Amino acid sequence: MIVSITGMVAGNPDHVNQFKRAEDKLYSEGHIVLNPMNINQQLPYEKIISIAHQMVYESDALYCMKGWQNSEGSKLIHKYAVMLKKTIWFEDESEQSE
Repeated sequence: MIVSITGMVAGNPDHVNQFKRAEDKLYSEGHIVLNPMNINQQLPYEKIISIAHQMVYESDALYCMKGWQNSEGSKLIHKYAVMLKKTIWFEDESEQSE
């Protein structure tokens, strides 16, 4: 399964490591992982979020990391995945929201 990752970036000093851990976990489960931290972070935010949306479009599922609801970008990504009827997984099941 192709899985895209979303989570809190702004105000989260450990976001790169958290995304990498999520990527490694999903990869170890046999998934192809699209990690937005692999997008060149020197691009303007609007370009990064556009590419992240394309990652979701190409994915079978979206993996929402703990704290995703505290991120405006992640909420946009989640809403887009819901609109596309993607499978959505949550690192923290208590954070599920539709």
